[in-house]
Amino acid sequence: MTSIERTAYPRFTRAPSIKELRDLYTPTPTDVAFVATKARGSAQKFALMILRQPSISAWITFPIPTPSLGR
Repeated sequence: MTSIERTAYPRFTRAPSIKELRDLYTPTPTDVAFVATKARGSAQKFALMILRQPSISAWITFPIPTPSLGR
């Protein structure tokens, strides 16, 4: 089995510095513009911004639809 250091999963330190937190969780201007055009209310904007974070999106996988077999 491959060690965790050699995988694509992000690793979080026990006590990240302020700079690490700011770099990881501050949305880019591109993220802000995308969320502003795609979501309407503040709750929807917040949820979409959370899903756009690299630390979250690295863990989320969506199933690939397969064509139905004879249905």
